[in-house]
Amino acid sequence: MILPSWPESEKSDMDSYQTFFDFAPIGFLTVDQKHLVGAINPAGAQLFGVDRKSLIGRPFTRWI
Repeated sequence: MILPSWPESEKSDMDSYQTFFDFAPIGFLTVDQKHLVGAINPAGAQLFGVDRKSLIGRPFTRWI
């Protein structure tokens, strides 16, 4: 993930969020206004039974 020039405290917060997102035991994903998956954690990909990379940029509606 590329971060803009943010103060160190905000980078630390973003790192904490990213760690939480990646290692959460439940599925998390982000979806944009066009219903495309922007990010998904490993638990979320496991729920769909596919690789994370194959979900990114694809319509979320395909899996519901």
